[in-house]
Amino acid sequence: MFDPGRRRFLKTSLAGAITAAFFPATGWARDGGRGLPKRTPEASAVYRRLYGPQAAITIPFKANDEIDYEALRKWTDFICDNEDPPILFFTYGDGEIDVLTEEEIARVNLTVSRQAEGRALVVGATGPWWTGRMVDFIKRMEDGGLEAINLHFSHRIRREDQLLSAYERIADETSIPLLIYDDDQLPTGTIVRLAGVPQVAGVKSHASLYAFYEQVRRTRDAEFAVLGAGQMKQFLYGGQVGSPGYLCPIAPVAPRVSMRFYRAVEKRDWDTARAIVVDYEEPLLEATIPLRYPQAYKAMLYLAGHYPTHRVRPPRITPSVEALEDLRNFLQSRQIIGES
Repeated sequence: MFDPGRRRFLKTSLAGAITAAFFPATGWARDGGRGLPKRTPEASAVYRRLYGPQAAITIPFKANDEIDYEALRKWTDFICDNEDPPILFFTYGDGEIDVLTEEEIARVNLTVSRQAEGRALVVGATGPWWTGRMVDFIKRMEDGGLEAINLHFSHRIRREDQLLSAYERIADETSIPLLIYDDDQLPTGTIVRLAGVPQVAGVKSHASLYAFYEQVRRTRDAEFAVLGAGQMKQFLYGGQVGSPGYLCPIAPVAPRVSMRFYRAVEKRDWDTARAIVVDYEEPLLEATIPLRYPQAYKAMLYLAGHYPTHRVRPPRITPSVEALEDLRNFLQSRQIIGES
């Protein structure tokens, strides 16, 4: 979702939103998307569903550090029943991709997609593998109910020609819609060229404020979703300039709050939208930043009763239950969980 290094984006986003409110998004960047091809029918269908808050898939672990697939299925049902539209997004940080095996990543993809049974848009994930291995993996996933897959190439692979040839090969050999994972290292021009692959439906963007806007501006009319990497404040800006959706830190435990915020932005009800940021997101960040990420989001799911533990796999350190007290107090004060 979002890490402390992205805070610089958010410090300017509210000011940017106020400025943006005076400029209709349709009047900006008339060259947006010009020259980019249409999406494949499958990618176009995914693009039309990639709007609103999205709940990141966080991995529940048992006391022996094995994945608790039953807890994952129950949480999937919770999101499907309480978010409208429900979108479940498997991504590098919250999904702890770096500590999962290939078989575990495959099983998480298929567990969530099969449990959703068409009730949600499920965006799966790959590991940071070489292109041929990704192709083989995606072929395995195509019959499992996934509607899109987030490609996690190594952070060290940044050259445009390398990435473009990889995406083109994957598109040639598979059919599932693809999403780009941008870790704030890719130039805007690279994102635009990857958007030129018709099977690519969008990007999970960690870009700074103006790079984020440029990604939106230059792909706006191409059925290409530039998704904010993770806070309501970011969407207070992004929703005005053309971003259709965002990963939201509170969505996994309180999807109705994240939907209320999204509807407020959609209606341009800025007072309500800002009040939700102040009442929910700001105190949530104060309580979670000391716990680090993804430990903080795992702890929320544990305190809300969705996961039986808040464990993360070593070498990450699982915080003590006592260290969760501020987060527990916040969740209780907003009636997201009951009194213990």
